[in-house]
Amino acid sequence: MITETLEPFSREYHDATIHGKTISIPLADSMNAGETTNDAAREFLADCGVTMVAKFDGHRKFFDDDKQARDVWLVTIRRGRKSFTVRFGQSIVDSENGIPPCVVDVLCCLQKSDPGSLADWISEWSGKDADDLTVAEHRRLAAQWRAARREWRAADRVLGDCDLEWLDGIF
Repeated sequence: MITETLEPFSREYHDATIHGKTISIPLADSMNAGETTNDAAREFLADCGVTMVAKFDGHRKFFDDDKQARDVWLVTIRRGRKSFTVRFGQSIVDSENGIPPCVVDVLCCLQKSDPGSLADWISEWSGKDADDLTVAEHRRLAAQWRAARREWRAADRVLGDCDLEWLDGIF
């Protein structure tokens, strides 16, 4: 079940963050997504028979360059008997305001296409040639690429016959 929105610091949010309950995540945080984006998310969910639920996984730094902690959620994307789970770092502002992740945010962040080769990834995300990176930069980018490949393979396994290219163009 996908709800339209959850109120900040709602009972569902409290139960998820304090009591570890899994929640059906809302379609969109009305403050961030326009109606066109909400309609595209609704269409994707309905056409592909996709559901999403989230389980709170803690409040901590999520990205390598985070300066502040944020809410981290395990989001399970299910379609029929197949599913996969992604770790989702909520925005710091939404975390501070008690807003759980929403379908639109998860779809925006989901790896919806093959990330290509490591060399392609390095070029795209660093703007440098692999030979110009420090060892630490190369390791960090290689770890990000491996994680993106794992997520894309999982998404492709579950959602592969949905139009992921269309989805990539919307989100």
